[in-house]
Amino acid sequence: MANKVILCADSTCDLGPELVERYHVNYYPFHVILEDKTYGDGVDLIPDQIYQVYEEKKVLPKTAAINTAEYVEFFKQWTDKGYEVVHVTLGSGLSATYNNCRLAAEELPGVYAVDSRNLSTGSGHLVIEAAERIAAGLPAKQVAAALSREDVERLDLSAFGCLHLTGILPALSPCALDAAEYLVDKARAAGLFISFDPNLRPQLWPSPAVMAETVNRLAARADLFLPGAGEGERLMGSADPAAIARHYQRLGVRYVVVKTGKTGAYAAGEGEAFQSPTYQETAVVDTVGAGDGFAAGVLSALREGLSLR
Repeated sequence: MANKVILCADSTCDLGPELVERYHVNYYPFHVILEDKTYGDGVDLIPDQIYQVYEEKKVLPKTAAINTAEYVEFFKQWTDKGYEVVHVTLGSGLSATYNNCRLAAEELPGVYAVDSRNLSTGSGHLVIEAAERIAAGLPAKQVAAALSREDVERLDLSAFGCLHLTGILPALSPCALDAAEYLVDKARAAGLFISFDPNLRPQLWPSPAVMAETVNRLAARADLFLPGAGEGERLMGSADPAAIARHYQRLGVRYVVVKTGKTGAYAAGEGEAFQSPTYQETAVVDTVGAGDGFAAGVLSALREGLSLR
């Protein structure tokens, strides 16, 4: 019998059409308000329209949460036919959508609301993980459960050369933290190059002290560490890029690249340390994904054998 689990997500997880089709994801379009008119994200409003309005009028869109009644109506098309539903929402720290989805799930049998505690590609990774669990035949309850050590145990790292981790995964739950630490240890044992971007989300952690202690413990096991200057201040007490780099190199990190905003980045590794200027930009429209793009550039360059310069 086929696995009767439907995978859904808020459109804010930003998976492209190819991935949506491949993983059989059912989107609920987020509400976008532009010039006092409400649209469905990706349905009757696309990014090019938003950019055009901004260019012409300097007006940015706003959003409104999907409400409980809308979720109930959306899920019933499957629950009425005996399907279970797993729905991944925009992070609860950013919107009321998770709470609304959770209330809808309480009204219907077999619906599981998953708080991504993230947005955009961070949520998208959870959606893909859920899709792979469904494809493996797991029931909805297990699909919706947090990433565990057992998931890491099943990973075959022999075909990989590097691991890139952010500080979001270990912040999601004690189970996810255990899985993240086990993954780092497993990657080190397999000889992988480990890259770590702290990507601090204080609201996800029990306290600033727990956050700093845990992130520093993971950073010490990385080959490349990519904090921002402000993150350095939260983690080790200084916003000075050179001091941050020295601190983590003393812990054993091979390369430390400290993001310094408009002034670029401070890089240290292989016996040299220097400030690298940023490119000139004309206008900042949206910074979402900028840190991920920067990390990808640094990591790919090092993996190709290029120097920090």
